[in-house]
Formats: sequence, C-alpha cells, structure tokens
Amino acid sequence: MTTPPLIVVVDDDPGMRWAVDALVRSLDYRTALFASAEEFLVSDARTECSCLISDVNMTGMTGIDLVSELDCDKFGHRLPPVILISAFTTDQMADSAMASGALALLKKPFDAERLILHIETALSTRLVEDRPV
Repeated sequence: MTTPPLIVVVDDDPGMRWAVDALVRSLDYRTALFASAEEFLVSDARTECSCLISDVNMTGMTGIDLVSELDCDKFGHRLPPVILISAFTTDQMADSAMASGALALLKKPFDAERLILHIETALSTRLVEDRPV
C-alpha cells in the first residue's frame, strides 16, 4: 500500500491551519501542521514533505524567507513545491514569491478549488521529478 503524500501547512493562525488541514485531509492526503516556519524547519516533516503550504506574513520568519531557507538547505533535502498564502498581497510580494521559487501565491480568503488545483499541480510536478531517469 502506497503512503499518501504529506502536505505541510505552516501558518500562525490556528483557524487557517485547521481549515487547510480539513481540506487537505478530505483529499486523502496526510498533513503536518506548524505554527511557524522555525517549528517546521526543525521537524522531521521537512524531509518527507511533498508540498508546503505557508502563510507569508508570520511572526519571525516569513513564508518567503522559509522558501529561501529551504532552497539553501544544507542537509541536501529537495525543495518541495510551495504554495504561499497571504491576506495582504501586493505586486511586490507576488514578484518576491515567484522569485523565491514558490509555485503560487493565493490571497486569503481563497477558493478551495483553486488551492486544490495548485496542490494537485505541485504533487504531479513532484512525481515527475522523483522518477528515475
């Protein structure tokens, strides 16, 4: 039996973490929830993460900083596809998000179907990248 992909949710808002968790679990994926980027970075979920959904504006490290930190990973882990979310988006934030390597930046509140589409895109991209050559 194949283990479902692990979707990591990083958001300092407990209500948002719960809502995204419920949506992702309804798709039969596993989830791991973190209240901060720093909490995620020291977790074991970091090496198993198939897709990361992170808020941009959090206390401490931002979601964009998190993507940059993962890209510079000193342990050799692959950068998972990242979907960033924020209640306050700007053109500059969108540019920074895309430059950091994020797959998408969604404005809260976002349409659940749109998030699902990005998760499926992220997972299909990850599966293609993980195939042996």
